[in-house]
Amino acid sequence: MEELNFLDLVILQRIEPGTVIEKFGPKINSSFFEAANILGTLKQKGYIDFKSTYPGPSEVEVTQLGARMLEVADEKAKEAIDELDIAILGSIVKGRVDPEEIKDELNVRSGDVALHIHKLVKQDMVSYSIKSGKITLSVTEDGFKKVGAPKVEKPAEEIIVTGEVPKEAPPAEPVKLDRWARMKAKWEYYVEKFKKEPKKLVIYAVVLLLVFLIAAYLLLFFRMGS
Repeated sequence: MEELNFLDLVILQRIEPGTVIEKFGPKINSSFFEAANILGTLKQKGYIDFKSTYPGPSEVEVTQLGARMLEVADEKAKEAIDELDIAILGSIVKGRVDPEEIKDELNVRSGDVALHIHKLVKQDMVSYSIKSGKITLSVTEDGFKKVGAPKVEKPAEEIIVTGEVPKEAPPAEPVKLDRWARMKAKWEYYVEKFKKEPKKLVIYAVVLLLVFLIAAYLLLFFRMGS
């Protein structure tokens, strides 16, 4: 099943009793050499065989294996749409129109992709065209409704760098305070400090009182001595 691809199924469906190699090209919109190359590939896979009637044309007939592949594909086409079908539809909507591209993008076996594309064609969600041995896929209206429009990623906003370095503002000059302003600032500082730690205020007051008493005692002592 891994060797099967969607082109194989398309070719097998177009082979009828009495089909000959020499006249098969127009049936697939391809040249004689392109058609002969495709038929040769299917023969290597065992899906078809050639019956020569010398000196007449070479007739093409579908083998039992080829007929079985068509039966499996038609049975698969009757199933409900599943996640792989949705993924394939999404790939086609995004622009993957070649079955090989879809296989590579989804990393799914060629045979599975072929059967699911065949199902989508049978259920009128995908259509295809063939030219020069190449398949081109497109979604139908029903197929598009099934998956909707692809999400378009919003491009990132472009940041323009001019190379200009913003100039820094010059440092502000220190504010000069006069004598009374400095004294007031110190007084407010100590007041706030003592409000937070009132115990220190008591200690400082006691120390200042002791210093004052000692100074007064010494002054009185020196005066009495003189």
